[in-house]
Amino acid sequence: MIKVKKMKKGIIYLVGAGPGDPELITVKAFNIIKKAEVIVYDSLIPFQLLKNAPVNAELIPAGKRAGNHILVQEKINSILLNKAKSGKIVVRLKGGDPFVFGRGGEEASFLIANGVEVRVVPGVSSSMAVALAAGIPLTQRNLATSIAIISGSDSVGEAPKNIPRADTVVFLMPKRNLRKIVDNLLEQGFKSDIDCALVENGTKPNQRVVRKKLGEFIDFADVGKIAGPAIFIVGETVALADTLSQIYQQYTENIEYNYARKKI
Repeated sequence: MIKVKKMKKGIIYLVGAGPGDPELITVKAFNIIKKAEVIVYDSLIPFQLLKNAPVNAELIPAGKRAGNHILVQEKINSILLNKAKSGKIVVRLKGGDPFVFGRGGEEASFLIANGVEVRVVPGVSSSMAVALAAGIPLTQRNLATSIAIISGSDSVGEAPKNIPRADTVVFLMPKRNLRKIVDNLLEQGFKSDIDCALVENGTKPNQRVVRKKLGEFIDFADVGKIAGPAIFIVGETVALADTLSQIYQQYTENIEYNYARKKI
């Protein structure tokens, strides 16, 4: 009797790597990385995390930043599908949370439609963590009871126009359209003297916070010098950073990773 070798079934884990501080990854995500056979990773993940992947894991960069796409989305989808179909344990490692402006829903839908088993691991979203690291509560009794989280650009790269009226408004990836975002906020009735903060490289040792009134950001001369990922926060709670800006301790020391891997 001929024995038929059973094919190993592949699986895709869509994993949130957190906002930048490598210590903010979840235990579940950390453990999945340790058993990955393939990791397809974005450019905003904490790269220290890759050092804990198995030594023989295949690491595939798939970062996408404005005007600089290592891989287009269709190619990423194809790689994920082919690796899973070959029976691999594949981790799609994304900055922040995979379902918050990370195309995680799109990738999951594509893979499921093509017969691939998919599991999602939530991550700490930069929309929450970066504000905290800057000492800005997104909600505060008697000040803010609602939050809106908005992409800094739409599908064709334009600034958002119909901005929801929330007590605190958080824009992710606002660099390209910051001045237009400010114009749109003012046109929609947001007060020019409301407090705002632009936070660059949030939760990291090189975090930088620029605080101004909304109207003052119209002539913000350094917008072109924003080097890292940033968020823009609009709301009365921004003023609380006067007393809360030093409460978060950024990652500064090496975590005990498996350094048997080659240097990333």
